Amino acid sequence: MRGIGALCCALAAVHGVTGFVAPLSPRGFGQQQTARAFSAPSSSQQPAAARLRMVATDLPKFTVSLMDDTRVSFHMDEKDVRKLADVVNNILRSFKRLKANAAEGGKPYKEDSVEYKDTIDGLNIVVECNPNIFPDPFKAQVFVRVYDDKMEVSSQAMLTKLTDAIKQHLALFK
Repeated sequence: MRGIGALCCALAAVHGVTGFVAPLSPRGFGQQQTARAFSAPSSSQQPAAARLRMVATDLPKFTVSLMDDTRVSFHMDEKDVRKLADVVNNILRSFKRLKANAAEGGKPYKEDSVEYKDTIDGLNIVVECNPNIFPDPFKAQVFVRVYDDKMEVSSQAMLTKLTDAIKQHLALFK
């Protein structure tokens, strides 16, 4: 396995990242390959830390659709998803303020960049957006970075896709 396939396998095996789907090659659009973690040994063979990590994997997977038909999935509880939802709402409010200011003919100003940072079971998640560089929230992109001490995935995602992922994930907790 080369390139993205090797990255997929590394992701699947580290800190709760349960899957990663990406195109096989630039020529193979529409064909996808899914990497999943190898089956874990029975709990009697696992060290205590690994058994504790398995408890966290009982949570539903949160899947973020990145650019170019790529997705990254990891386990996330309701509290953490709500924190991310608050950050996305702040981004949307920034766009609303910028639009209202332009409609009123006010002096142009810059909104602050919005950032979400969290660590979940050793997996660091960073989501950033600068609302000043996009014309509206429907064309806005967020920078997504998922990493730990062994791997890193950095890409962009459409703000609308991130919003949809949050809504779908929160619906699992109802």
